Amino acid sequence: MCGFFCAQKSHPHQAAARRLFYWRAGMQPHPQSQASGSKQRLVRLPEVIARTGISRSEVYRRMAAGTFPVAIKLGQRLNAWTETSVDEWIDAQIAARIARRPSDER
Repeated sequence: MCGFFCAQKSHPHQAAARRLFYWRAGMQPHPQSQASGSKQRLVRLPEVIARTGISRSEVYRRMAAGTFPVAIKLGQRLNAWTETSVDEWIDAQIAARIARRPSDER
C-alpha cells in the first residue's frame, strides 16, 4: 500500500500534495475557489510583502496605525488580507504620490 509521502513522483497524490502545500503557503489560490467563481481572494503575508514592497514588521506597524488594511484572522497564527483591499491600498499610495508631485513634474 502506498503511503501519502511515497517516493513515486508520478503518483496522483503527489501533485495534490504540492498544490495543497503551495495553497497553504499563500502562493496560489485554492483550486476550489477558482471553480466556485468566488470574487474575493485571500492573500497571505508573503504575497502582501511581494505586492507592496514593504517588510513584515512595516505591514503590522501600518496596520496598528490604521494606514494599512486589517488582516483577517484565519487561525491562531494565520492572517490573510483580501486581494481587493491590498490592491486598493496600492492604488491609494500611487494616487497620493501623484497628488504630491509638483505640476511641472507630471
